[in-house]
Amino acid sequence: MSVKPLQVLQWNVGKRRAAQLSLLNDEETNNFDLLLLTETYRFTPEGHSRPLVSQHHQWSAVLPTTFVTALHQPFNFRSMIYVNKRIQARQIAVQSADITAISIKVTEDAYLIVSVYIPRIRTIPDNLRILEHNLEIIQQLYDEALRQQPSLHLIPC
Repeated sequence: MSVKPLQVLQWNVGKRRAAQLSLLNDEETNNFDLLLLTETYRFTPEGHSRPLVSQHHQWSAVLPTTFVTALHQPFNFRSMIYVNKRIQARQIAVQSADITAISIKVTEDAYLIVSVYIPRIRTIPDNLRILEHNLEIIQQLYDEALRQQPSLHLIPC
């Protein structure tokens, strides 16, 4: 019996609605298992306090568990994961609006999938600080998940 490899697409949609919708609706994209998006398009309908993302019959949206309050954007985030509905995923809480994490099991293999937004900062020390901080968060996530599932694979994007 052959096992289909896990297919993951990572994409920065640049907050463009058309780019995000085209990924969700493209028949070729439906072959992927996961879409890891950064700078996602989101909207806040009148009467709602939190932003929403596009929903789709093929995909389940997983948003970060932590949001950032910014001027005119009380629930800001910059990463998310769309999980193909043929796969079961469990969200993992992360204390960062720039990191979204899930765990999935495919046949006998378990995976920790992490979608990370890395902001563009102009100074090298600031870039290093942000990268080191994100790597610490990912390492903590992986260590905790590995204690629960010793054969876990990490997929950071």
